[in-house]
Amino acid sequence: MSFEMSATMNTTAFLSGSEAISRGAYEAGVKFGCGFYGTPVTDILTHFQKEYERNVQWTPNEKVAVEVAYGTITGGVRSMVVLKNSGINNASEPLVSAAYHGVNAGLVIVAIDDPGMLTSSNEQDTRHFARSAKLPLLAPSDPQEALDFVKLAFKMSEQYNLPVVVRLTSRLCFTRSVCRLDEPLTNGIKSPLDEIPRLSDRSKRHGEIEKQLAAIGSFGNKAFDINTIDVGSPDVGIITSGISYAYAKEVLPEASYLKIGIIHPLPQQLITYFAGLVQRLYVIEELDPFIEEQIRAMGIKVIGKEVFPHTGELNPDIVAKGLEAEGVKSEELQRDIIELPVKQDASCAGCQHQGLMNVFTKLGLHVVGDIGCYAAGETPPNPDHEMGCFCIGASMSIAYGISLAQNSHADNKTVALLSGSTFLHSGLQSLSNIVSNKGTATVCILAHEGSESDNGTKKIDFEQICRGLGIESLHKVDSTDEAAIERALGEELPKPGVSVIIASAHSAD
Repeated sequence: MSFEMSATMNTTAFLSGSEAISRGAYEAGVKFGCGFYGTPVTDILTHFQKEYERNVQWTPNEKVAVEVAYGTITGGVRSMVVLKNSGINNASEPLVSAAYHGVNAGLVIVAIDDPGMLTSSNEQDTRHFARSAKLPLLAPSDPQEALDFVKLAFKMSEQYNLPVVVRLTSRLCFTRSVCRLDEPLTNGIKSPLDEIPRLSDRSKRHGEIEKQLAAIGSFGNKAFDINTIDVGSPDVGIITSGISYAYAKEVLPEASYLKIGIIHPLPQQLITYFAGLVQRLYVIEELDPFIEEQIRAMGIKVIGKEVFPHTGELNPDIVAKGLEAEGVKSEELQRDIIELPVKQDASCAGCQHQGLMNVFTKLGLHVVGDIGCYAAGETPPNPDHEMGCFCIGASMSIAYGISLAQNSHADNKTVALLSGSTFLHSGLQSLSNIVSNKGTATVCILAHEGSESDNGTKKIDFEQICRGLGIESLHKVDSTDEAAIERALGEELPKPGVSVIIASAHSAD
């Protein structure tokens, strides 16, 4: 199978990384995409749906997304799942199982890491998961490579009988550049499997997976258009990947470079060859020393996290500072930089749930959130209530744990806050746990009239779900009616047991 990435059209477009992913899937003949809401997942899948009229579904969580996509590829349709870094955790079991079962049509997982936590609750590094799950991982460095690597990933998935991960960062998703476009694949459909993959088939798959990963490693050693060497000065060599390549190249254009596109498995022979070309070798990568540690394990001396940070985003200034600490004189950056004020997180203008926040402030409540746009409730104009956001679906369990520790209901001022989408994602289990253990919690669910019924999905009746779980104390209020919210909270907070307040509003957008 050919892995050529040359375009046959003379058409170009100015695309963001998110749009390039969508375009790459379109050119690869992908017919189905799915995922769970969140920036920039929403950007990618919405563009894929609206621009190319492809079937896109929003699932209640990432695990369901992977499972649905595994069904579509079993039926012969190339499929793409788009996940944020935290979503990988939720989807981990079906992803690992998919590797052990193998694929029919190509399955590509677009994973978006978030150095600097621009849109996420943590900075976890997906590269570790791909390695532990036995999944090949590609890392584009610009929108053009994002487009090309998605197409490559589908070819590799079908060639090597494995799901393939394409890892981006939030910054790359928001970056724009001119991209070459190609004609879409006219036939991305394969024959459905004659039978559903069985559990017994997995016993021999582990050995096959290891052979396939070794084959991908051998391919990577020769794939010079994916793992590219740029021979410059023999004094300094830089091994890098992703958007870090652009930062390093801007700072030290005269150095020799090995830009790695296939991150797992690493092209070890190519790395060894490149190391022999230079006197000093640096590894520049965001977040964890994933590449660096494996190169050290090969017995090659490199400099990495001694001078470059483990946390946050890199940029040309940070890269230059690290190199200068090693005595490497970098290119003087000629830029007129205007220091802009840091944008404070805030609710959307006109957010109708602000009334709820006003009541929390008035009553001086302790608010436990999970994760979502309501995390803006931690910031002004909401300074007088204590609020902390943890992770998706966690608010009710944490609030319940606080009530267990306090062992008192009379002075309870703790409220669990979550949205309708995060309630469906993983909040259901938390609520059922409190009910089955006869616990105490006051829960506020933000029901966005409109968002839960967008994109062709059926509107969910949260009251029916809560009643079905055994909730007897339930209030439905309008988020703009502060008096009604205050009455409901005043009635429920002092009581033992579980109570739910469903606060409805229309989305500001």
